[in-house]
Amino acid sequence: MNRSQWIGCLAGALAGCLPLSGLAQEEATFRGWSRGRDLSWTPSVISNRIPRYHALVIGINQYQAPPPVGWESLATARQDAEAVAGILSKDYGFEVRTLYDEQATRAAIMSALDDLAEYTIDDAVLVYYAGHGFFDPNLGEGFWIPADARRKAGAKSTSQDWIWNSVLTKIIGASQARHILVVADSCYGGSLFRGEGLESVKPDLTWYARAITTPSRYLITSGDLEPVLDTGARHSIFCQALLNYLQYPKKDVFSASDVGVSIREQVSTLTAQMPRMGPLSVVSHAGGEFVFVRQGASIPEEAVAVPAAGQSVRGPEAAAAPSSRELLRDAALLSQQGATGAAHRLLAMTPAGSSNAALLEAVADYLDREREQNSREELRGLIRQLEERKHNAQPADLGAARPRIVACMGPDSLRGGSDDEADALLYRISLRAALEDDGRVRVVERDALETVLQEMDLGASELAEPDARTAIGKVLPASYLLLGTLLSRGDSQQLLMRLVDTETTLALGSFSQAVGPQEDVMAAAGRIAGAMITRLIEQVPLTACVESVEKGRLRAAVGRLHGARAGVQFQLLRRTTAEQESVAGMAAITELGEKQSVLTMMSGEVPAEWAPGELWLEELAP
Repeated sequence: MNRSQWIGCLAGALAGCLPLSGLAQEEATFRGWSRGRDLSWTPSVISNRIPRYHALVIGINQYQAPPPVGWESLATARQDAEAVAGILSKDYGFEVRTLYDEQATRAAIMSALDDLAEYTIDDAVLVYYAGHGFFDPNLGEGFWIPADARRKAGAKSTSQDWIWNSVLTKIIGASQARHILVVADSCYGGSLFRGEGLESVKPDLTWYARAITTPSRYLITSGDLEPVLDTGARHSIFCQALLNYLQYPKKDVFSASDVGVSIREQVSTLTAQMPRMGPLSVVSHAGGEFVFVRQGASIPEEAVAVPAAGQSVRGPEAAAAPSSRELLRDAALLSQQGATGAAHRLLAMTPAGSSNAALLEAVADYLDREREQNSREELRGLIRQLEERKHNAQPADLGAARPRIVACMGPDSLRGGSDDEADALLYRISLRAALEDDGRVRVVERDALETVLQEMDLGASELAEPDARTAIGKVLPASYLLLGTLLSRGDSQQLLMRLVDTETTLALGSFSQAVGPQEDVMAAAGRIAGAMITRLIEQVPLTACVESVEKGRLRAAVGRLHGARAGVQFQLLRRTTAEQESVAGMAAITELGEKQSVLTMMSGEVPAEWAPGELWLEELAP
């Protein structure tokens, strides 16, 4: 039985890994910003030559949904994981956390992986995964499959249920742990190894001492881009080779590459699989290795040779440090995927500067859990208000303005893949921030809408289709849907957006914006938002009946709920019949309320023979 359909690949996913200081003699301080809070943090110089060892061990035999909707059961994955967890704890002193079968849900795995953000330079973490994997050649992306994952929904894949290899790599990149070793008897290999190959070395205690004090990010997989076997006696062939080495090592101190070479020799002799091993080509790998130390063994102090800051070390060619835009993009993606700790770590790593201040603020706001909860509560409140207005309409409500609420649903990535999805999310965050800053529309976020749709049993997955979004919009308090697509063209991107009226399903306008690799994302989003609001006001201006007039002050049912803001100017119209109207003057909002506002006459006057229902306000285009 195949444990994995394909071994995953991760081309292009390394851009999201943040730079760590390695074992620099000087402390490197990084500063970030989040809603006025100082997120300074300083990686400590190591205090323990031998790190504190931790392991996250995941083994899944039983999947909740059977084929064809879900995944077939496996024979050896759980007992493989149990055996690995036992020997790491007993013989090597690891603090082990386990997730087996029904425990290994997507939420539980993501939460456990997110804990990598809490470790320090004095920690070493081994992540062991045995379970199904999948590779999508269209996305060029590999996945781990949690126990509660569906394989497909109808004819569509359900990759939102899976754990993306590239997301895992970004989480690893966000950790300050000295060493992270991933051992995957499933999909997580192949194109990850983009740096130099392993050097041929004859390690001694001095080499191990150097390796154990120098940060590393290392990987051992049971195969390359190929299916791998789930058969053996009690364990898979790969796991049995791993257990053999850990139980009967030739020496009490050894490295991940020692383990990998032994596994490769045994597995390749017995099967056609091609186990892979080596460092991840990320900036947080400083050339060290994960070193195992059996209980009771030690590394002599005199053997330690700590590399000086800036000194070159053995390992792959250093990956380029990510830009502020890439750090913020990946922080947003990790937060959306449930890795909030890693997301905040990336946010803290982002340099604060005038060139990215607005984008930094927008992403920090997106990461704010309290604001997210408030956004969902606000949406539920809007639904209740509009439902009550719909079913219990009073005569006075007929003169109220139509709420101008925009659901910011796009853009979506046309190509797919984690980086493209992250870019699309960054633009959605930027558009939401730009629309909220303008103040002339009420904004509903996609994440909040998806949560509420699930509560209403409408299915967030339906948002994947524009036609379905339009239909859903009719029963939600979004007067308008902002949809779109993000196209990637080399280093540049093209943002294609359209605004749809949910009552008529007609597109009110289309908007396009090219964005270069160095261009300010928030500035581009601001231009789209400004053009969209102008078009909206031109085609569907706010209109409301004047309820009362007193000494040049008008009161009308138009306010924040409807997308009005202080200072907005209105034309005052007198409508004597359905076909006849005349301009009576101009007024501007001077006291803005939630549902009602007070306006002051700027020109003209109210006719003496004015009668209730005759005077109307119509918003003027900017």
